[in-house]
Amino acid sequence: MDVADNAESAYEQGMDLLARSCYDEALEAFALALEFQEDFAAVYFSRAYAYTLLDDYSKAIKDYTKAIALDPKNPWAYVYRSYAHSAQSDLQSAIEDCTSALAVNPRLAMAYIERGYSAFKLGRYRESVKDFTAFLTLNPRDSSAYFCRAIAYSELDEPGHTILDLTNAIKYNSKDFSAYFCRGIAYQRIGEFQKAIDDYNSALDINPEYNHAKQNRAAAHTDLHRAQRNHEAANIVRSSATRIKVRNLLARLRRAARLPKVNQPAATEDELRTRIDRRLCRTPV
Repeated sequence: MDVADNAESAYEQGMDLLARSCYDEALEAFALALEFQEDFAAVYFSRAYAYTLLDDYSKAIKDYTKAIALDPKNPWAYVYRSYAHSAQSDLQSAIEDCTSALAVNPRLAMAYIERGYSAFKLGRYRESVKDFTAFLTLNPRDSSAYFCRAIAYSELDEPGHTILDLTNAIKYNSKDFSAYFCRGIAYQRIGEFQKAIDDYNSALDINPEYNHAKQNRAAAHTDLHRAQRNHEAANIVRSSATRIKVRNLLARLRRAARLPKVNQPAATEDELRTRIDRRLCRTPV
């Protein structure tokens, strides 16, 4: 068996150990493979992935970088390095890596979603919406992407889009209590208190111990009762204002139709109607 065969054999052993979550043993196998063949791009990528699973992001980034240097056309190396950068709060580097991945493969959905996450964390909500939308174009039934875009829309203060996306998130995952909860918040913000209460109830049906939903539901009940009282008060005010307006209008009509002095001949009905119409044309109501 030559050196290349030895390297390939050690690599396959490492991949088998990695699949069985034997990370330390996998790292040893990958190190052995690199002793046989130091420019083995797939080994660096796989070892970097093992380091990622172990949350050792610095070593992961180093190996992803080596894998990219050896094979710059592997878009997944950029995407996974992006994840490692994001885990270390280097969000701009994460965005740049996803952009590099998309330059290699414009239809790599994972690059859009990862870049969207990083843009969101940086407060660049419009960019994150664009990336989540691109991801959904490729994966139109992904409930988590609808949820993420909904939260970005919420930060942009676009409740209509927020509610629509949360509705789609629920459509594709009816057991996601957080989608019901967030849609309840969105409804509560626009004054749809009964719909908010219904969504908090749905969230609690799935997760009865979710205290935030209980607290928000109580607040929504209070808001609903207050709105109902305000509505009743507004109706009373509107009715009173209408009566005042009608009385004022009648008074103006009476002034406009005031009859001439007694010593003048009485106006006929047609003359009186014409006189009233002319006065009304000059008198604002």
